[in-house]
Amino acid sequence: MSEKGKIFVFGTKAEGIEKFCRLLKQFNLNSDIFIFHICELPEFREKIEVGSSEKFIVLLRNPALRSFEMWKIMLCEGFEWVDDFELALAREQTRFFGAEHRKLYTTIYDFLYWRSSLYSEKILALKQKLGEKKFCEDVLFLVLDEFRNENEFVKTLGSFLNLWENNTKFSLSDLKITKERIPYNSKIQYVLRAIWEESKRKFGFQPVFLKFIMNLNVLFGKKLEHHWLVDFLRFALKKEVERLSEILKKDLMKIWEM
Repeated sequence: MSEKGKIFVFGTKAEGIEKFCRLLKQFNLNSDIFIFHICELPEFREKIEVGSSEKFIVLLRNPALRSFEMWKIMLCEGFEWVDDFELALAREQTRFFGAEHRKLYTTIYDFLYWRSSLYSEKILALKQKLGEKKFCEDVLFLVLDEFRNENEFVKTLGSFLNLWENNTKFSLSDLKITKERIPYNSKIQYVLRAIWEESKRKFGFQPVFLKFIMNLNVLFGKKLEHHWLVDFLRFALKKEVERLSEILKKDLMKIWEM
């Protein structure tokens, strides 16, 4: 039996990283799959010894939209309680360097809406870890906005993994996650999430009725499909996207309409 390989996947909730890994498992790969937040790329360089058989997949999407959608996802899931996008961005520095993250029910990186959209420095850290040759041969950057349909996406993925026949079924919208609404009351959503997490931690069970109430809170929530700050972020991230375009040799300015 051939030795199991390793596939390291980097991304966030906003790129549907967990659903993507479930998609990978449909390929019946003889590989273990490891998930990392995109912000862990620099730390990954110090933690992991890399051999010759590992492969790396990095999920990317328009960074301005990613920041906004990530904030909405965190609100809907009850981890975030600041229901003003501008204020949430303003709190980022305090959260990262303060003690607040010790009280959170998910990684602090999920709250770094701006910082986690600065892809270039993180990808350069991976390149330094792997070296030029392995970086070019064994790293796949999936720019979700680049694909016109699911078949194109699966073909690109299958080519990288040397798998030519598959019956995978999924939707690109499972990865490029967008939320039309935020909770009616984000504080209630946060409290419900806290009760859910504490019940799981202390008593080993998950109260299903809490999820039902959380879903209702979103269903009757505030519609929010756009925010003026997204346009500001597009402008603020232009230099970052230009740097990333050079690293990946892709015209991301055009793909992301920056």
